[in-house]
Amino acid sequence: MKPTTTHDMRMDVRGTLGADVDDFDVAAIVDEIHAEHGLIDVDEIPPTAFWRVVMRHDITAETEPVIEPELYCGSPARFYLTPYGGTRQQVTKADWVAAEQAAGFRGGRNGEPSTGGFGNGVVNGSIEVQNL
Repeated sequence: MKPTTTHDMRMDVRGTLGADVDDFDVAAIVDEIHAEHGLIDVDEIPPTAFWRVVMRHDITAETEPVIEPELYCGSPARFYLTPYGGTRQQVTKADWVAAEQAAGFRGGRNGEPSTGGFGNGVVNGSIEVQNL
């Protein structure tokens, strides 16, 4: 049944999180889902997309997730997305490239980024290359 309010969505999210509900910012999860999908039953969201949103709002997690550096132009690098008005979050290269393509950039060959950074009015993408 499609929820009719964000309160209904909050109850759905709380039910899905179960005993772990206090480890997450439920309001932020619902706000992000609502902004992306409108009023929707959380069961209609692809599981990978839903849990990716949930993990971004884990209030027990370290301030920056530990994601091993991936190669960018042959150098170890970390990939970050920063929603406008939001908090910078480290992501995998694949998630970064997907966001870059959603922002209207073509994307490079073989799953590589086509730019060193981007912005589209919704999110900024940045890459930090680590000097060894």
